[in-house]
Amino acid sequence: VHDDFMDRDAVRRGEPTLHKVFERAITDTSWYTGADTMHAAESIAVLMGDWLFGISQQLFMRGFAGSTHYQAAHAQWGLFSNTVVHGQLIDFCSAMGMQLHYNDIIEKSYAKSGDYTIVRPLIFGGLLAGQPEHIPVYETFGRQLGIAFQLQDDYLDVFGSEEKIGKALMQDIAQRQQTLLSWYMLNTTSPEHRAAFMQYYGTPLAQSEPDTLKDLIQQSGAVEYIQDAISMYTTSATAILNKSDVPPHVKHELDALITRLTNRTI
Repeated sequence: VHDDFMDRDAVRRGEPTLHKVFERAITDTSWYTGADTMHAAESIAVLMGDWLFGISQQLFMRGFAGSTHYQAAHAQWGLFSNTVVHGQLIDFCSAMGMQLHYNDIIEKSYAKSGDYTIVRPLIFGGLLAGQPEHIPVYETFGRQLGIAFQLQDDYLDVFGSEEKIGKALMQDIAQRQQTLLSWYMLNTTSPEHRAAFMQYYGTPLAQSEPDTLKDLIQQSGAVEYIQDAISMYTTSATAILNKSDVPPHVKHELDALITRLTNRTI
């Protein structure tokens, strides 16, 4: 909810985002007498996001009630919360013009989604299973896979299917998000490709422009660069998993997770 508001997204998985739902509701009713309908809708959405976060924490801690790992789980929840805020802050500031370097973009990829999507769920699962000794493996493995997951997400924002993803493509480029793909186009590709890319960067695309932009990105070598990076982090995650002493059935499931995440189209 907060991410949709900050990114000014109107659609999420084929449905209106929450601040847009409230904007329509306020417009269609007469209870709000203020002048700034958008501000009211966004304020309610932010509060709803806070409420949902509080509810999720209550449900999460209820699952650990009576567990010997309650305190450890509570500490991990705090790390999860701090990390995602850190990632969102980097994401927001970069869209506002703060220049990111390669390592900053990798850290953003991990913090804004890789941590809460991969790392913390693995750690929470390890605690629930009574296997805290495997948490270091889950953390190092999850970090590598989490980065690969977000890089794949950035790739799909350009080359995915709008119908499958459920929102407009190329929003990262239109919103001047600094992803590894845009970093390559701005810092590594040829001056000609960079100049052409800058015509689209930070500008809403006309109906005929996405195909032209895709061709430009493919010609620049950015696709191979991103796919090599995804492969590097995935290979690293696989190596960590293979060297670990986690139970065989866990290895099997995590190996299948690698395949699902790196081959996904949504």
